[in-house]
Amino acid sequence: MIGNIIRLINELMGTNIPINEMATVGYLYQYSIVIESNDHNPPHFHVKLNNKTVCRIEIPRDYIGSTYDLAYLKNSRVRLSSRIERELIQWFNNSYSKKITNLEMLQYQWNALHPNDIYVWEQED
Repeated sequence: MIGNIIRLINELMGTNIPINEMATVGYLYQYSIVIESNDHNPPHFHVKLNNKTVCRIEIPRDYIGSTYDLAYLKNSRVRLSSRIERELIQWFNNSYSKKITNLEMLQYQWNALHPNDIYVWEQED
């Protein structure tokens, strides 16, 4: 089933997205942005440093502006510095490829890794 979802995403987006059980979607300075397949709702990603989770942040539902407040999951003990938060918000809106943003890639990766619990995000008109 997951293979079919990956093929559909790649076909619709004109991309060749590699999907694994744990997807490192990007990097921000020394941090990695990771989605894990054995995770729970709400859709979220892990910010990791040296392969250890620093915090968990909910994946935004739609386009975000510069004043967006990151939604940390309750079990996150640490918050990122305000400078790193601003950089992460900027990173969301940067292009992953010619057709999609990093935020869209996070959303697609979540759904590809959680095929029994597909989440539908609002799309910008």
